[in-house]
Amino acid sequence: MTRILWMVLWAVTWAVVFLLGAALIVAADMLSHHGQRNIELVSFSGFFATGSYVFLLCFSGLPGARSPAGQPATLGAMDGIWAILAFLLLQGAGAVTLLGVTYAEDLLVHHWQLPYVVHLMSPALPFLTVMAGELAACLWVAWYLRRLGPERLADGSASGVAWRPSEWRGYYTAVGMSVGVLLLVAGITRLVPPDMNALKGTGFDELANGPAWTMPFLLLLIVFLGPALEELLFRGIMFAGLAQRFGGNWAWTVTTLVFVAVHAPEKIHYPAGFLDVGLAAVALGWLRLRFNSIRPGMLLHMLYNAGSMLVVAGMK
Repeated sequence: MTRILWMVLWAVTWAVVFLLGAALIVAADMLSHHGQRNIELVSFSGFFATGSYVFLLCFSGLPGARSPAGQPATLGAMDGIWAILAFLLLQGAGAVTLLGVTYAEDLLVHHWQLPYVVHLMSPALPFLTVMAGELAACLWVAWYLRRLGPERLADGSASGVAWRPSEWRGYYTAVGMSVGVLLLVAGITRLVPPDMNALKGTGFDELANGPAWTMPFLLLLIVFLGPALEELLFRGIMFAGLAQRFGGNWAWTVTTLVFVAVHAPEKIHYPAGFLDVGLAAVALGWLRLRFNSIRPGMLLHMLYNAGSMLVVAGMK
């Protein structure tokens, strides 16, 4: 309870300081008769301050983010939940920090007539903000895993992160499951075709229609980086924290539900897609319990993402 109160106090203090700073910027700008830059100035300060605050919060303020010097980090049920929360917060923080930098560039370009690197209307901006968020989340995962230590990382029990080799049957099973899930994806999209017009303007649509040079990086993100991060978090850190308190089956159930919920924004415009992402989540949890390793799940996750992209591409 004390930690939560301190977090609330910290958040309120930050909000007051930011609002006062923004008010001073606007007041000074209006007094100097240059009010046309108000929006850019406040946007820059807001985005940059928000990103910086969330970084500080995740790396020092969240429960489970601190431990006494020389002692390994704890890993309980709430720590697993906070790890997912911090992951999502840092994805947003990385994106808004990049937007703040872009606003700063806009100010410099207008003031000194410098050439643009990435302007606010650039078609590459959605991709760059997503990548900034993923890199921030990568930093968080690497930091958290380092704090847990190599023993917890390689522990294959239900309360370990299970970053360890699996028997070969685990990888064969993952490939077989991925084929089954992808056949379901193909069948669902054929029986219930998505409304492509409804998908226009969504986040994924903006990414898929970005500049050609972003496509290889987008593929790496969707097929490799994203699945690796999500498995370390969901079937690794969060699963271990919940299993330590409630057991492996409950950890499997809760991580499956949270995984589907986190991916809801991607499926909200195509509700039938919840069937395949739900089945994939169930399979990922089963692989984690059956083979005491998250690596088969990573393989399944990568194949599922790659195959889903091919199914979507074949519909266009």
